[in-house]
Amino acid sequence: MQSTEQPSIDTIDELTEELLNLRNQYEELEKINQQLLLEKEDLNNQLSDRSIVVGHHSAFESNLDQNGTPIESKQEVC
Repeated sequence: MQSTEQPSIDTIDELTEELLNLRNQYEELEKINQQLLLEKEDLNNQLSDRSIVVGHHSAFESNLDQNGTPIESKQEVC
């Protein structure tokens, strides 16, 4: 009976070790994911801040009349 228990115990030990390795990898990936989420949020905030500034001073907006209709600019040909 002992001869059949040992391979099972060895297999359980191997699987336990593999499970621990996978758990450690998961925890490391979770840390990386959290860092990336923070960086993404920071970049989105920066982009949003720039969009607000650009949105209020857009060259396109300066070419619209009071109704929002595009104003055709007349350019002289040299």
